[in-house]
Amino acid sequence: MTVKIENGIPLSRDRYNKYPWHQMNVGDSFLFPQNIKSANTYSVASNASKNGKQFLTRSTPDGYRCWRVS
Repeated sequence: MTVKIENGIPLSRDRYNKYPWHQMNVGDSFLFPQNIKSANTYSVASNASKNGKQFLTRSTPDGYRCWRVS
């Protein structure tokens, strides 16, 4: 079996762009989809907390919510 090597294919950023991290200002929040697990909400918020931006997630009566805190 031969595997084809390709060059110039941009890395997909779909996983990171799935949520509105870049558009959020401090104090903004969004509700995660109902099918996401709590551990995943904390993980993706932690991964997005870079470059001086911090995000926190909490369980609410409506589901898991994420806030930009700085």
